[in-house]
Amino acid sequence: MKFNIEQLKCGNMVMTGSSILEAIQNKKNAELDLLIREAIQNSLDAKPKDNEKPLIEKINIGDICNAEEFANYFSKIETELTQIAKNKKYTKYICLKDINTTGLTGEVMMSKAGENNLGNYLSLIKNIAKPQKKFESGGSWGYGKTIYYNMGIGLVLYYSRMYEKNSYKSKLIACLIEDEKKTNGVLSKFEWPYKSGVAWWGGQIENGEVLPIEDEKTIEQILSHFRLEPYKNDETGTCIIIPFLDDDLLEHTTQYELEDSRRANWCGDLVDYIDVACQRWYPTKIDNKYINDDQIELYINEEKVTLERFKPVFKIIQEMYNYNELRKNDSSKVNIIKEEVNINGVVKNRKIGDFYFAELDKEQLNMTVPNNEPEPLMQITNEKNNLDKKVIIAYCRKPGMIIDYDYNGEWTNGLMFSDEGKYIIGLFVPLSNEKIIVGEKEISVEEYLRECEGADHFKWNDCREFKLDDNIKIDTRKSLM
Repeated sequence: MKFNIEQLKCGNMVMTGSSILEAIQNKKNAELDLLIREAIQNSLDAKPKDNEKPLIEKINIGDICNAEEFANYFSKIETELTQIAKNKKYTKYICLKDINTTGLTGEVMMSKAGENNLGNYLSLIKNIAKPQKKFESGGSWGYGKTIYYNMGIGLVLYYSRMYEKNSYKSKLIACLIEDEKKTNGVLSKFEWPYKSGVAWWGGQIENGEVLPIEDEKTIEQILSHFRLEPYKNDETGTCIIIPFLDDDLLEHTTQYELEDSRRANWCGDLVDYIDVACQRWYPTKIDNKYINDDQIELYINEEKVTLERFKPVFKIIQEMYNYNELRKNDSSKVNIIKEEVNINGVVKNRKIGDFYFAELDKEQLNMTVPNNEPEPLMQITNEKNNLDKKVIIAYCRKPGMIIDYDYNGEWTNGLMFSDEGKYIIGLFVPLSNEKIIVGEKEISVEEYLRECEGADHFKWNDCREFKLDDNIKIDTRKSLM
């Protein structure tokens, strides 16, 4: 069996592989962190609001089964992929599968889709760098999904099951994006005008476009190379499979090359790292019994990730997020302080969110014997820092993803904390449904914050059409002074 190929032709204003791979422009954070953030964010966005079932996120990591046989599916590049498989360098894969989401619905051909009717399938597979229009979803730039192609040789498989027109349907398609200027790439042998560094593989070709594979037996055969089961019964969702992972991903989990004694122990194992990265960016959602249908049931290599295995900082952040519920039963394990964050002029009722913080000693952070957990900053940065930083403030928005941890920036600069044995952990949670008046326009806080994020969802900066004369300044420092 061979997949048919569709190659992106070079032309005026056509993005090439190199420009797509550089689009996210985040050199600070590890690729593995960006991958986890993007994949789970997309899963949360794709969960229907009327679906009361929790989002199930399954992450599987392992070796490709019969990699050379798998390489032969791909017409015109089977020789190159077979050589990669034989070299035994790119042997691993990662699969990110969600259940109880809508799946990749919509039209599968660009030629048949109108500008405003692309749907989930084309938006993910064909329309890289197109900003999302759907309120509260997808980020502001549409570049985040390019991280999938930075994890290895650039090959990604998308498998999805959806409920459309009163029946269940499956789709599978592959895409490869690489730097077109490479001389030893998978697509390097192709000549102009097929020198874009972008190609897709699937089923039949219609009007020059490759269609996704829909045959269930064929899909099941492909999934077997990754020991993956197809969706069944009434399950719907999307599965992103990245084969031929880069062997050096774990080497890029700290900002600098460090000796092992200064690197967190989870930086030495791919499964362990993914576990901590999920906790780091989604501590408010994973195994949170207080948010019911809004929680994430996370499984890594089929083992459920529970709150009990969380690193101390992330466990405390979940307590802060659950502050109101825990107060009802007086069951909080630490003394959490809650303060309102108010802004004059721009926001009705002045309140824009709540800030939670707690002073914690080493014992409360499990840093003493026998637990010996690393210092809080190491749980955030993966490395033992020489920075004397005892204050860490996390901030998030509606879907629960932590946008960033501030320990050396605007949210914490100027804060002096002299007690060597104590740390302060804080969490800012915005009032997402509060309204902001911008000129004659009224928008929600959530919409504003989404628009102020970059492609990678990090940081909030006032931007573009929502530029304010009196900029919103979210400042939690006065609570700690």
